[in-house]
This record gives sequence, structure tokens and C-alpha cells, in this order.
Amino acid sequence: MIIKNGFGFKGIYKIDAYDCLYRLVWTKEYENIIVQNFYDAIWAYLNADTDSPAADDIELNYFATGDGETIANISDTTLENEIFRKQITSKSYTDSMFTCKLFLGVVESNFNIKEIGLFANGTSTPNSGTLISRCNVDIIKLDTLQYDISYRIERV
Repeated sequence: MIIKNGFGFKGIYKIDAYDCLYRLVWTKEYENIIVQNFYDAIWAYLNADTDSPAADDIELNYFATGDGETIANISDTTLENEIFRKQITSKSYTDSMFTCKLFLGVVESNFNIKEIGLFANGTSTPNSGTLISRCNVDIIKLDTLQYDISYRIERV
């Protein structure tokens, strides 16, 4: 008898749009591409490969938005055209899921958002850090809306 133990990840972006009175206007969910950088970091960490920067702690700390339209790919290392970047607002985890959230106020990221990315060990400098996830979207961010963006990585 062979017993199989599966190990995989699934990532989902959820975006809630609110008006200025913080009333929910719409909700959208997007599946993403978890890029190779994420897996490289896990394998290097498990191998205790101290020569690899991927073996360092993976601190997810920045969301970024852009207007690039190239389809997300596992080999992506940056957004195609990053325009806005902001630190994660909150993080939490359970034994099977990690969630991070971002709040975008009415004056933030106001353009036609075509891509969202999540970075580890980044700074406020565009495309700094390690891209962990990239997702194609088509959302017009107006100065009359606030967004709650959450990203969750689930074990599947």
C-alpha cells in the first residue's frame, strides 16, 4: 500500500471596494501565479543553503500595483510596470493558511490597475525585494473608493 502526502500552495487575491462612507460597493477574487522565487526560497531554507539569499527569512512586507498587461508567469521576478507600492497593513496565519492585508485609501493607486504583486524583504523602492506572487486584474481605482486587498496562500 502506498500512502501519498500532497504538498502544494494556492494563492488568492480578494479585493473589497468601499465608498467614502465605508459601504461595500463590490468584491472580486483573483487566483494568482505563485512565482518560482517562492519555491526557491522554501527549497533553500529546507536545504539550509546559507549561500543563497533565498535561504534568508521570507518576510512578506509590500504589495505593489501596476499597469502591465503581460500574463503572469511562474518565472516573473518583478511586475511588468510597477506604479504604486505600500507596506502590508496586517498579517496572520493558521496551520494551513497565511493571510496578509493592505488598505488603499482614496488617494492611493488611482489608475487602471492591471497587475498586483506581493513582495518579500522589499523596501519602498519599486521592484525591490523578492516577488512572491503576481496576478493580472482589471480594476479602475477611483478617488471615490477605498480598497481592502487581502492575499491568502492556502495549503492544498
